Amino acid sequence: SKVYSQKPVSGDGDFTFSRSTAATRVNEGGAIEKETQNLLLQSNTFDTTWSNTSTIETSGQSGYDGSNDAWLLTATHSTDVRIQQAISFSGVHTISIYAKAGTADFVELVTIGGSNPRAWFNLSTGLVGTSYNIIDTNIESVGSGWYRCSITTNESISSYRIYLSDADNSTAVTNGAYIYIQDAQVERGLVARDYIETTTAAVEGGITDNVPRLDYTDSSCPALLLEPSRRNAMPQSEYISTADFSVSANVVFTNNYAVSPEGVENATRVQFGATGSNEIFYDRGVGNYGKKNTTSFYVKGTSGQTINTYIDGTSSTAGYYFFQKDVTLTGDWQRVENTFDLPLNAGTSNFVIRRRTTDSATEILLYGYEWQVDTAGGDASYATSYIPTYGSSVTRNAEGAEKTGVSSLIGQSEGTLFVEYNSNISEDDSFFLVADDGSADNRIVLYSNVPNKLALVINNGGVLQVVKPNIPLASGTNKFAVGYANNDVVLYLNGTQVASDNTASIPNTSALRIGKQHTGVDVPSGKGTKQALVFPTRLSNEELADLTTI
Repeated sequence: SKVYSQKPVSGDGDFTFSRSTAATRVNEGGAIEKETQNLLLQSNTFDTTWSNTSTIETSGQSGYDGSNDAWLLTATHSTDVRIQQAISFSGVHTISIYAKAGTADFVELVTIGGSNPRAWFNLSTGLVGTSYNIIDTNIESVGSGWYRCSITTNESISSYRIYLSDADNSTAVTNGAYIYIQDAQVERGLVARDYIETTTAAVEGGITDNVPRLDYTDSSCPALLLEPSRRNAMPQSEYISTADFSVSANVVFTNNYAVSPEGVENATRVQFGATGSNEIFYDRGVGNYGKKNTTSFYVKGTSGQTINTYIDGTSSTAGYYFFQKDVTLTGDWQRVENTFDLPLNAGTSNFVIRRRTTDSATEILLYGYEWQVDTAGGDASYATSYIPTYGSSVTRNAEGAEKTGVSSLIGQSEGTLFVEYNSNISEDDSFFLVADDGSADNRIVLYSNVPNKLALVINNGGVLQVVKPNIPLASGTNKFAVGYANNDVVLYLNGTQVASDNTASIPNTSALRIGKQHTGVDVPSGKGTKQALVFPTRLSNEELADLTTI
C-alpha cells in the first residue's frame, strides 16, 4: 500500500496506494506475475486443523529443504489411512504436497467433491500412477528422495485428503507403514507454484490487494501501472475444456503442455487438422452490448505461419463479423488484442480462434483468454494488463496513489509539476498528476480530457484560472510539465511549449495525487507512469524544455 518517493528520503513524500483487488504485472524477468496463495490452514502442522483416520503424525523429521520441519505419517490400520482438511471453494485449482517414501511407497492425493479427482504417486520410482478425473498430474524430484506431487482439477471441493498406500490404485497399506510429508498447498490455477507457509489463515503472495505494480513491459525500466477497473468476462482464461469452449472435431488440445508468458508450464497446445473446421470458440455472449469491448489472447507458433480470429453475432446480426483479423505468428509469444463495438442486437456472440483453409499454422500454443469490459458500463477501448480467471469472471479494481498534508513540499506561489508517461492509451478524464487542497476550488491538474490528449486546469478560490484542453499526446512515451507562478504559467510537452497564460493566480495546495482526483476517487491514468516530479520552484523555460525532451 505504499509507493516510495526518491526524494525526500525521509518518507514524507511516500504515496499511499490503493486498488483493493489482486492484479498482474510483467516483472523484471519479462514474465507475467500474479497473485499466489495457499488456501490451506496450518499447511505444515499436520496435527492441528487437520483431522486423521488411522494415522499418527510425528514432527521434527529431516525435510526436503534441509530443515527438521518434515513429518512422519504412520498407518495404524490396513486400509483407508489418511489425513484431511476441510476446505470449500470451486474452480480450477492445484493441490500439492512434498513427500518421501518410507516403508510405504505410494501417496494418494484426493479432493472430495464432484467426481472426487485423485491420483497415486510412486515415491520410490518418481512416477505418476493411476489417476481419475484429473486435468493434470505432476511429480518433481527435489533431491534426497523427496518429490513434490500435485494434481490439478476443476471441481467444487469440500476437503483435501492425503492417503498412504502400498500399491498403485489401492487404499491398502501395511499397518505400521509410514511415509514422510511436508508443506501442503492448495492454490488457484493449473500448476503448483512456490510454496507459501500458512498458520491460522490462508496467505496470499505476489501482486495481492493494494500492492503497487511496477511493470516492465517493453522496457528495462519499470512504470507504475494505474489502470481503470476492468472485468475479464471469460470464466476460464487458461484452462481450455469442452465444458467452457466449443472445439471443432478436427482440433486436438493439450493443457499444461508448454511454458507460457507466465514462465510456468500452463500453456495449451492446439493442433489443427488437415481439413475441415478448425476452431476453438466461446459462445455465451459475455460482453457489454452497445459498448466497445476488447478481447485478447497470447499465442505462439512457427514464425511466418498464420491464423485467424474474430467475433460474430448469432441473433439478428447472425454471421456479421464485429471484427476479423489475420494473425501472422512470430515464433515468440505475442499478445493479440482486438477492440470492437458490440451491437445491442448481437445476440450470443462468439469469440473464435481458428485455422482457415487459407491459413498455414498446423500447431499453436495459447494462453490468457480475455474478454475485457468496463465495469461501469462504459467502453473498454484497449486491453489492460492480464486478468486471470479460474471458473468465473474476475474484476480488477481501479487504482491510484496520493499523499495529503504535504503543503511544505509543494510550491505554493510558484512550482513545477512533471510527468513522464509511457502509454499509447489514456482513458477519458484520466488524471496524471494533481495538486489540490481536497476540493475542486484550489487545484492544479494535469489530466486527459479525451483519449490521447493532455489538458491543464488551474482553479484558485473556486475561480477558473487556466484551461488548456485537447493537446495531442505522442504515441508511446510523453514528458510534460507545467511551470507555474502568478501571471506566469507555461506547459511543455516533449520539449516544446504548447500552452501559456500570463493572468493566472496560483492556489494554495496540500495534497498530491496520481490517478486520482481531489475527492480521492480513482481516475487512473493508464498503462504507465514512469516519473512524477514536484519542484517547489518554477523552473525556467529552458529547464522545462530540457526536462521534457525525450
